Amino acid sequence: MTIAEILSNEELRRHEFPVVKDKIFLGHAGDCPLPRRVAEAITKYAHQCTGGDQERFVYPQILTESRNLAARILNSKPEEVSLVGPTSLALSFIANGLNFRKHDNILIYFDRQTQGAVLTQLCAHLRPGGYLFLGHSETLSGHDLPVEALGNNLFQRI
Repeated sequence: MTIAEILSNEELRRHEFPVVKDKIFLGHAGDCPLPRRVAEAITKYAHQCTGGDQERFVYPQILTESRNLAARILNSKPEEVSLVGPTSLALSFIANGLNFRKHDNILIYFDRQTQGAVLTQLCAHLRPGGYLFLGHSETLSGHDLPVEALGNNLFQRI
């Protein structure tokens, strides 16, 4: 199917874009109604995920490329990158007693002093040129660390 076919065949256009059944839709780059094919693909994916691991249904090449890109950003090896879905899943790994290896970096802090101590150790083990990502509510303000701010929550080890 091509754009020319959609534009020249009103029945096909209405089939592929159900929103035009009873509305005039002027597309834009923001949120918009989903085309029929996209909605069907999302529905199929969601149904598959109810019976198993969500990552099983993601193309392996996308996962490999994502790991490779993340490794480049983190100045690490792809096999050191773990792609985990929601934060709650990652936290459940910790809660269920995942066996961490020596030098694994896990940043969980409760007070400012502990945060500073953990960040100091983290930066000491971060390779020069490596990146440190913080959550939106975290800050390095008031900590003297060997990093340069590249964005709001992105820092690079100097």
